[in-house]
Amino acid sequence: MSRAGAAALLLLLAAPAVAAESPSPAPEEDRTTSVAVSPASAADRGTFVLRGYSDCAVIDGHLLFRSYDGKADNVVARSTSKTYDYSREKYPYVVRVTVPAHAAPGPAQVYAAPFCGPPEEYPTSETLAVRIARGQLALRLSDRRLDVGDRLRVRVSGCDGTRGRLTVRVQVGGDTRDVPAAVVSGAASARVTLRTAGTGTVSLPRAATECRGSRAAAPVPFAVRGAATVASASASPSASEVPASAPASPAPMAASASASSSPSAAPAAAPRRKRDGGVPVLPVVLAVLAAAGAAGAVLLRRSR
Repeated sequence: MSRAGAAALLLLLAAPAVAAESPSPAPEEDRTTSVAVSPASAADRGTFVLRGYSDCAVIDGHLLFRSYDGKADNVVARSTSKTYDYSREKYPYVVRVTVPAHAAPGPAQVYAAPFCGPPEEYPTSETLAVRIARGQLALRLSDRRLDVGDRLRVRVSGCDGTRGRLTVRVQVGGDTRDVPAAVVSGAASARVTLRTAGTGTVSLPRAATECRGSRAAAPVPFAVRGAATVASASASPSASEVPASAPASPAPMAASASASSSPSAAPAAAPRRKRDGGVPVLPVVLAVLAAAGAAGAVLLRRSR
């Protein structure tokens, strides 16, 4: 090795070793939005509640579902948080999403979306699976014990997926009637006049097609009474049905007979009055009239 090579080697060994160090990456900022939902299923007009934490104070809750015509649809509900969790360095939120009336029963999805910036800066939460369940039809009667001639009032609620009309069947013995009822906001009502006595039921025979999103309600029994009572009441005449030609008392008949025999007997219809001695006036007048009539008859015979 030459002197120049040895000198270069010595210089290289004597120089301090400098390690090439790469700069440490900066910690990434957590901008995720967490989400949890309850309950796992809800019927028509029910509510899904979304809870979680986000860097954004304004959160939109989304519900994805299919309508009764098979098309995809969604509803959005917004909530603004007024508190800040310093331990998590995020805003807590609660969003309530109501299931619309046109949402068909079946699987659905929910998620939360921050409303503060583009999704690259404020990503949405994960998507959770939920289910839209069938509602329960409720059938109520105004009364369970009625009389013939009464009006039965029927109320129905929870008719989901309706086409606007609901058939209410009222059956008492052999008398069966189907009454159409208009459905407004899932509720309907009908009135039926009862014409037959016996035990009866109220049912919804076409609920499977007229309330597609609801579970059928069981028939409700009731009783109609009073047929024997109504018959007996109609057989017995009332006071107003008594004939007017029936005699009310013997006194008016005597007065009318006296009036027909002589014109001077008209004052006999006046109320009876007594003299000072307590003798009735009417018998005396009748006796005088009878005697005068007999005397007149005798004179008439003699003159002939």
